[in-house]
Amino acid sequence: MSLLPGTDSSTISEVAQLRHQILELQRALVHAKQGCPSAQTTALGAAQVGTWEWDGRTNRVIWSQETERIFGLLPGTFDGSYEGFFALIHPDDRHCLSAAITKAVHDHSPCRVEHRIITPSGATRWVACRGRATGSESEPVSGMMGTVEDITARKDFELSQQAIRDTLETRVRERTAGLEQAVHELKTEIARRQQAESALKASEQRYQSLYEHNPFMYFTLSSDGTILSANHF
Repeated sequence: MSLLPGTDSSTISEVAQLRHQILELQRALVHAKQGCPSAQTTALGAAQVGTWEWDGRTNRVIWSQETERIFGLLPGTFDGSYEGFFALIHPDDRHCLSAAITKAVHDHSPCRVEHRIITPSGATRWVACRGRATGSESEPVSGMMGTVEDITARKDFELSQQAIRDTLETRVRERTAGLEQAVHELKTEIARRQQAESALKASEQRYQSLYEHNPFMYFTLSSDGTILSANHF
């Protein structure tokens, strides 16, 4: 490199050093901005609500430290990839989450999904994920941003209550089925007895008719020889 007329090597060295210092300051400023959460992020973290942002152009995902904690990750260990995020979603809930995200992107509408995640330690947690597509409705969606909250305690309570209701409903159905079967058997027995009584009555009527209209004399005696009844002959 040739020096400008009237410029000595010491001046060039000072300029290069100054440029280096400016670059270092710029890097430090960027690092400070990334390392110092906003007041809103801090408040959400205090409420145990994490934030996330997805850049659709780069397919990168940015998580707050609270989001990483909810997903069971150490601060700064999330790789920032969409695939890395979906790898932590419970396999049975990936389809519904993907469908909700697709609809939100297509309609420019907010979405709210409750789904399970599996932490690196193997623990299953429930989270409530809220998000909205970024960009105006007249422009293509550039990404999404939103919040995530650990709702495991509430969900476990709801599921336990649902299990109790299901158990009670099952018992009621079983008891109802038992009562219906008992009623059916009772009706069958009543019908059988009524049929037997009708048959007995018909038999008695036939016997009485034969007894009374027989051309021969018939009579019934008691144990002491008293005539109890006699036919008409």
